[in-house]
Amino acid sequence: MAWIELDGAVNVRDVGGLPAADGGETVPGRLLRADNLQELSPTDVTRLVRDIGLTTVIDLRSSAELASEGPTPLDAIASVRHVHHPVIPELGSATDVAAEALLLKEEQQQSRFPADPTCGHYLGYLEDRPEQVVGAVRSIARDEGVALVHCAAGKDRTGVVVALALTAADVRPEAVVADYAASGELIEAILGRLRR
Repeated sequence: MAWIELDGAVNVRDVGGLPAADGGETVPGRLLRADNLQELSPTDVTRLVRDIGLTTVIDLRSSAELASEGPTPLDAIASVRHVHHPVIPELGSATDVAAEALLLKEEQQQSRFPADPTCGHYLGYLEDRPEQVVGAVRSIARDEGVALVHCAAGKDRTGVVVALALTAADVRPEAVVADYAASGELIEAILGRLRR
């Protein structure tokens, strides 16, 4: 994996160089994936925008996450386009109604694939928010520079959207799985950031 070391994010990598079914590879410097971008330093912003050429940020977080965490340092960069594709249902604030909706969502996930609720969870993005998932993949495909897809941890929502984009680009399935699994190498650092 082509990890990108930043001060303010721990799960950032370039998905270039992955093998395609036709013998080619994905182009480096075209698609990045990341965790939350709230803590990016000025050096990080310079690296992403000037050195790497970032042109689009595709944010998969919910509207509630956006509101609670506020703008990222990249939001102030006029040359970077920002698109919001929340791939989990928008439930509003943390009320009893929202908690009840989350419980219903968990029950739906388990009923989709009783033997594998995790699979049901990930398929839930596609079944519950297809227009947002497709919109995110289209935002990647239409970008002419460097696109960065992110959510809070850069693993589940980001992993599903990037896996779909890589699959559409005919990347070999084992390479898609390896990219998805790579976030597991940093799970302690990711969880540490989420706890903060």
